[in-house]
Amino acid sequence: MTFPNAAVGVKKLFVAEILALIASACALVSGGIIIIGLIALSNDSAEGVIASGTGMMVTAVVSGVLYIIAFIMNLVGLAQASKDEAGFRVALYATISCIAFSVLGTAFVSDGTIQSLMTVLSEISNLMVTIYVIQGIRNLSLRFNNTEMDRKGNTLFKVISLVLLLGITANIMVVVFGGTDGSVAAAVFSMVSTLLSLVQYVLYLSYLGKAKKMLAEN
Repeated sequence: MTFPNAAVGVKKLFVAEILALIASACALVSGGIIIIGLIALSNDSAEGVIASGTGMMVTAVVSGVLYIIAFIMNLVGLAQASKDEAGFRVALYATISCIAFSVLGTAFVSDGTIQSLMTVLSEISNLMVTIYVIQGIRNLSLRFNNTEMDRKGNTLFKVISLVLLLGITANIMVVVFGGTDGSVAAAVFSMVSTLLSLVQYVLYLSYLGKAKKMLAEN
């Protein structure tokens, strides 16, 4: 049993994530160059300011281009994979919804309430993309009787749920306790949630890589 569309689609999803990761690294480098430029400016170093300005522009452009390419590859990958597995189709619809909510949020930037609502809906849609990509891979792995991939997908779901729970708990801490104690408790939960989010991303990237290999071999 083979799923050529899913194989090509998941490969594009994996490459898209790698490109997005490189783009994020470029964005961080660009931020670092800005700091160097500010230091050069304070020291009245014209050469340093020019060099840092050029470096910032180059890394910012590279980052932007990579993000766009990654975004397009992600859409194409989901569209192709959806031909073999319905989970990817839901992820594609969620991606389109995420784009729509982001655009609406930008359009209503002057209205804080609507913008906040669109931001929340966009984040939910983005989360749904990740969930249904994982579910799509799990469904395919079961067709190959690959219980190991299904188990790893289930573990990813548990990590995602824990990250969500910690984020919600942090917000509740601020509301319930308030003041310094609430803020400190929320900060601790938020820090743990952030660290787990990094673990989640690494696991997700690894899962995509293993799925790509699984589909290529079958």
